[in-house]
Amino acid sequence: MPIEDEIYTRLSGFTALTDLVGAEIYPEGEVPQGTAEPYVTYMDVSMISRPGAMGPTYGLSMKRFQFTAFSRNRSGVNGYDEARSIVAQLKAALDPWKTTTGTIVQGTLYLDERRHPSDESESREFSVDYKINYEE
Repeated sequence: MPIEDEIYTRLSGFTALTDLVGAEIYPEGEVPQGTAEPYVTYMDVSMISRPGAMGPTYGLSMKRFQFTAFSRNRSGVNGYDEARSIVAQLKAALDPWKTTTGTIVQGTLYLDERRHPSDESESREFSVDYKINYEE
């Protein structure tokens, strides 16, 4: 199973996150038109490295992924607080995270977090980046 599928399985199975966004978890660029906020996207930002060795590396990889929470102010709900809550649950789902079957996630490393300014005052967007070490 590709690492992106493992990520989806992990996030969609993390109840504290799905309590906030439901099933609205998408790879970057695959958000259906008209999807209501809140939702989460994730994308492969870069391949950090493929470990070198004297023999085969058996599919070891290290990639940087960005996870983004999108929220919008609604009556009685502060989009800023909602987006920060979603990011908190993304962090809880990803750190620490390891698997022993399928694509083997050997570990995750939190890299950074940031708020993205928006021209649209009603929209709130926060992202968090992780390095994920895995073996396919």
